[in-house]
Amino acid sequence: MRHDRNPKTDKQSPKMRPAKAPGWAKAWEPAAARLPLRTRQVVGHVTLTGNTGTAWYRLDPVPWSFRPDRDREQHILNQAAVLAGLSGQSVRIRGTQVPFPVREWAQAHHQLVTQRQAAFGAVPLPCWPDLLAGEQRQFLGEHLAEKQVYLGVDYLHRSPLAQLAAGLLPRSWRPLARELNAQQGKLAALDTLMARPGMRGRPVTAGQMAWLLHRSTHLGFPAPRLRSEPDVTDWDAGDLAGLLDQVSWTAEPFATTLRVTGMVDGRTLSRHVAILTVGRMQPMTIPQVDLPWMAIPDQLGIPLEWSAHVFVRHDHEVREQLRRVMSRITSQTKHYQVEHDQDPPTALREQHDLALQVEAELSDTQDLSASRARGWWRLAVSGTSETECLENVERVVTAYARRVQIEHTYGQHDLAREFLPGEPVRIRAHRRDLPVRAVAAGGAAITSTAGDRTGWNIARAVLDGRTPVMYDLWANMERFDVAGYYPIVAGLGGGKSTLIGVVIGKTGAAGIPWTCVDPAGRLGRLARTAPLRSHARALDLVNGHPGSLNTYRLVAEPHPDDFTIQDLADLEDADLAALGVDAADLGTVTLDDLDQQLVEGLRDRWLQRARVRAQAARRRLTVDSLTQVLPASLVVRGDQAPHVTTELLLAATLVDAADGPFAGRPKHPGLVIEALRQSRTEHRQVALTTAELLDSIRHEPLPSLLFPERDEHEAVAFDRQLMFFSTKGIALPDQHVGQEYWGDEARQGVAILNLASWLCLRWVYGLPAGQRKGVALDEVHFLEQLSSGRLMLTEFARNTRKQNLAVLAAKQEEAAGSDNDTLRNFVGGAFLGRMDDEQAAARALGLVQIPTGVGYEQALLDLPRPTDDAEDVPRQFLFYSRGGAGCKELIEIARDGDHLDWLWTALESAPGQTFHRAAS
Repeated sequence: MRHDRNPKTDKQSPKMRPAKAPGWAKAWEPAAARLPLRTRQVVGHVTLTGNTGTAWYRLDPVPWSFRPDRDREQHILNQAAVLAGLSGQSVRIRGTQVPFPVREWAQAHHQLVTQRQAAFGAVPLPCWPDLLAGEQRQFLGEHLAEKQVYLGVDYLHRSPLAQLAAGLLPRSWRPLARELNAQQGKLAALDTLMARPGMRGRPVTAGQMAWLLHRSTHLGFPAPRLRSEPDVTDWDAGDLAGLLDQVSWTAEPFATTLRVTGMVDGRTLSRHVAILTVGRMQPMTIPQVDLPWMAIPDQLGIPLEWSAHVFVRHDHEVREQLRRVMSRITSQTKHYQVEHDQDPPTALREQHDLALQVEAELSDTQDLSASRARGWWRLAVSGTSETECLENVERVVTAYARRVQIEHTYGQHDLAREFLPGEPVRIRAHRRDLPVRAVAAGGAAITSTAGDRTGWNIARAVLDGRTPVMYDLWANMERFDVAGYYPIVAGLGGGKSTLIGVVIGKTGAAGIPWTCVDPAGRLGRLARTAPLRSHARALDLVNGHPGSLNTYRLVAEPHPDDFTIQDLADLEDADLAALGVDAADLGTVTLDDLDQQLVEGLRDRWLQRARVRAQAARRRLTVDSLTQVLPASLVVRGDQAPHVTTELLLAATLVDAADGPFAGRPKHPGLVIEALRQSRTEHRQVALTTAELLDSIRHEPLPSLLFPERDEHEAVAFDRQLMFFSTKGIALPDQHVGQEYWGDEARQGVAILNLASWLCLRWVYGLPAGQRKGVALDEVHFLEQLSSGRLMLTEFARNTRKQNLAVLAAKQEEAAGSDNDTLRNFVGGAFLGRMDDEQAAARALGLVQIPTGVGYEQALLDLPRPTDDAEDVPRQFLFYSRGGAGCKELIEIARDGDHLDWLWTALESAPGQTFHRAAS
């Protein structure tokens, strides 16, 4: 086994030393520019050594988590087909990391926050600058990085004559340009091949090429705080040497790490780097069971670099080798049978069958993924000290477990040089011979695609090691024409309230108004935090004044301004006909061409229909609420239960009658009691009994919230930007118990929860339609079992785009038979947390269009939960978004950043515990 150079026998230091330049180059190459790189020049996206030219491409990130297996298999096959098209050529795979663009995000985020709300007079809270600065300090301090994968193809093999001409002829003759122009057609064909599905590779830019060279020489180093991307496409020897002026590599003989010393941001830093080699692999089932093997260590969240040298072999060479192997097997078999009269070992038969299988695969001209490749895969793991580096090595080895054998060998200096562009394989041990299908199944470019680049930092990605997930909940409505209804589904203790608190805390600080129904009284603590106190209020609805939840005041009266024509294409054919417009003329008729009397007539009809619907909603809400506060023995299990509901509905209709006895009086449920006493139906006695029961309980704590003491009464005032309505103290039923078995207290509790949610809906219509706003609802699974609750949730979801409204609807595990088919059409995103039941997990996956019955349910069941050894486990969610390119990724709500201690302290839910940040 080869080892590092011995400093006692070498005259030069074992630092990165310049490679010996060819004799023809010494005449013109300055001494200071003699490189330790074989790469001599860069032209566009091509790096040139003395005898090869390599075209470099950056591969697009590949989403992987929770994708259908057919899509993932197709990606593997597509990439294998591209690799097969490179037969006879050497391919370089370089996986590295690029710093998360913190400053760019902060600028775009601040612009988003200030400009979007300016038209409505909304401005960020005074705490906003401190919050934004704290986010930046946190990210810069963590040296966050994102995965980038480059792929190089040796497409140009320079002849000795071309090399001599480049070294001897005057530069004015442009010998190199002539050489490259002669291969332009070949390069264009390669560009086309690399752009095909499976690779989606684009020629690297000047900045990406500079970054690739920097990361290859500064292995394990943190990214510079100020990273420049020079717009220079051509690099000569002197330019390349400038990249190496402030870096050196040293390694002791038989050392297991390499020490890299250099300058970053004017500071001298040192890192220890261990180069690991991929060894023997066990059979893996990708994608059905196993994660792509190159993506396995990404979840560790440690600095990693990949380098692979792959040679795609010609099929005829592989067949010739197979024939030689089969000939040897046949000779050995005869040796056992003829000369020794013994049965040959079964291993010979197995090898023979495998050779036949490979030959059959190669003979299938339709299956390009059967082509063979050989290569070496290296993994660079770093740390600030040798101890930390070796600890990270152990974590990588453990992550691979028995699936892939990871070798940590001597020769670290030579192994590290393989990460430099243009360097050949220097240690040929542990070569892997694989089908190109297995090479593609490595998943070099697989990474998290969660979130966007402008929104709020709501979580960290799990797949690629804690990359920030930035997400703008209102982009669905404003940019992608997608609804803003976000279900949050998780079991008890799954982190639903924590997620809601993080979203409200950060977006509320940015000036976005929220109203929240808080059954546990926990989120209301945010209103008492120092950053939000002057702009938030927590109201205790349970102990509120009588009539504060008057059902007739919870459904807003439609406003004429809500019914304007913005685009004729949005109108139904009947509405177009009412305006005298033919559907075929939509492309030529404008709003200014319309008869204004017809427009006003259409708007009046819309307004009248909306008023009728609002009146019906008030009636339904009133009947549902009164039914819920009545004893179950009367309205559920009693013989007269159907008649009770009928009498309540008739009484509510009489209250609404324009020419009835209650015309002109302010409406409230107390009038329904009076109307019941005026019943003249054959079930008058049922009506009188119901009226007496309602009258007897109207002063009890919860029912009193429906009944004001007089016709004119005070309504709930929305006098703060952030409103938290606490319903703490109400009794809610067991989610697994049917509605017919709810107790009286539980029935009243659900009624109050429903009314509090309707109160939020009323608040929404009090704000400008285009202004960003949010509503957070909890225990939604109970509301789904009431007709008025389902109506309210549908009203919320249907109006998210019109009202620019984000709705966070949290509930326990998806209940069997829950009526959510209508709401599914309005789901713009979702957060699925830890589940405790496989069937509930399957129903939850149906919300986010993930196939069930293929193992994804177990992923939700296996999400982390607190244990005796780790009580404060960060909650994880499957995050789904329909907007834009969409995503389905695991994210983690981590308590990061001391600038958010006020938030985590308020959201601490463990009994008797207070949040304390661990010392770093």
